[in-house]
Amino acid sequence: MALSKIDAELTAITTVPSEGGAVTTNIVQGLAKAWASIASDGASTLDSFGISSIDDDGIGDRGLNLTNSMNNVNYTGQNTVVYSHVSGSSNMRNTAIDSKTTSAIEVRVGYVSGSALINNDNPHDVQIVGDLA
Repeated sequence: MALSKIDAELTAITTVPSEGGAVTTNIVQGLAKAWASIASDGASTLDSFGISSIDDDGIGDRGLNLTNSMNNVNYTGQNTVVYSHVSGSSNMRNTAIDSKTTSAIEVRVGYVSGSALINNDNPHDVQIVGDLA
């Protein structure tokens, strides 16, 4: 079989069986398109995929610029924060998505103290799932 025929057959496959074989998943739509593990300085990544750069908009406020644009702004972005007592506060940490465009997502990390939201730079992770343009 010629190499070009193998390439054509591989690119045509969009679903694969699960590990146990009971279900299938769409490998085009079912995979994360971008993710990042963001360091506590808020301006750098510990590791990432599909992220071209980060802009640090202030403490706990940053934008992640995507390497490849999404098809529309209806993709999902999930955030998780690495919780620690390093800052001296035992308040629960929160993450939020400020805004999304097809080429970037703005995220915040902070905690509530009394009635105020305090931004902070705990390490956190972001994952983007949806259709690429």
